[in-house]
Amino acid sequence: MEKLAKDGKTRAVAREVAANFKAWFERNFVNRRAGRIGDTSYSRAGRFDDRTGDWTWYSDAYGRAYYDYTEPLTPDEEAFLLSNPLILGQMVLGVTDLRGLRCLRRGLTMQANRLQQRSYRSRYYAKDNERRRRLAAERRKISRRTTLNPCPTPDMLREAFSRVGDSVEAKLRFGGMLHDLACYVDSCLRYDAKGNIVGRNAGIKGWLAENAPELHARYKTVMRYKALAMRLRQAAGVEDPVPTSTLLDNEDETATDRDETHIKYYAQESQDTWQKNGGGGEIRPQGSITRGRNVVHEMCAGCRNTLVDAFRRVDRLLDEYG
Repeated sequence: MEKLAKDGKTRAVAREVAANFKAWFERNFVNRRAGRIGDTSYSRAGRFDDRTGDWTWYSDAYGRAYYDYTEPLTPDEEAFLLSNPLILGQMVLGVTDLRGLRCLRRGLTMQANRLQQRSYRSRYYAKDNERRRRLAAERRKISRRTTLNPCPTPDMLREAFSRVGDSVEAKLRFGGMLHDLACYVDSCLRYDAKGNIVGRNAGIKGWLAENAPELHARYKTVMRYKALAMRLRQAAGVEDPVPTSTLLDNEDETATDRDETHIKYYAQESQDTWQKNGGGGEIRPQGSITRGRNVVHEMCAGCRNTLVDAFRRVDRLLDEYG
């Protein structure tokens, strides 16, 4: 067994020496852009790697910057070479050069970043799935959704969608309109004669296909705004029938009939809560509107006008308040 192991190591070393010699010969006599760093040959830089089914990590890195072959070794690169004697030997023998070394380090950094992103996604979706289960449990408690806002018209939705690039508030307002629209469309489950679920009614998607085809063509993008508004409502603790637009209105605005309806609704809810608690304490609106406005202000303060940053902000608020 020991002899077989030694023979295997000898053959591996022989293959490595042969590969390094081939790379050295190609680099010095055939193609100056060729070379070998570690166990990777970059003589085919920029081509498709048939073994991994992906573009090689050095595809556009080798020789892309003047810095790569003019600046001397940096201290961290020296430390990297001391901890990787194989690559140090390849540089001494002329199998590779500074460009190959820096190209390799960029590739390793990209691989580390991909692993970190994969780890972040797994942690994020584990947390997000828990949030979605809570939302689903809340939806199952509701036999019918309601809102105090009227059903938005196709023209209102088109105009709001045309302004989503103006600000984060515009994105939230458009998502809130879609959240209101969900109260006026039929998205109930469909059952067969045996009581099995066989599908769901068209809901928002069917309504958009019939009334606003240009929004239906961008259905996935449109529904991201609705998801943003729903997450904001969850962070703010706002429940039906209060619409999202109420959280975006300024407190010093003149009260409309709809605002008066909100006040009456919350006054009645507070009266019921006050009676259930034995009449103790001060009667207050169930502070969703005030808290929601504070959450909106905290979310929009310093937020870049992108959906990605808006989702990150509202996710942090969900962790804090949710």
